[in-house]
Amino acid sequence: MSAVRSYSSVLRTTILIVGAGPVGLAHALALLAQGITDFIIVDKLEEAQNSSRAFAVHASALEVRRLCCH
Repeated sequence: MSAVRSYSSVLRTTILIVGAGPVGLAHALALLAQGITDFIIVDKLEEAQNSSRAFAVHASALEVRRLCCH
């Protein structure tokens, strides 16, 4: 993946992932695992937060992570 770019410099991409939460990042990892690198992730926050808003991690989320990120 390339460095963070401002919206004005993003002209064209094959895949746009909206949201850099667990689902968006999981999709990005799945694309990378398939050799697809022409995608951009956009999120409303400019920087990552160093805290979690989750109270727990569902077992099925761990299974998906194991399947796509192993």
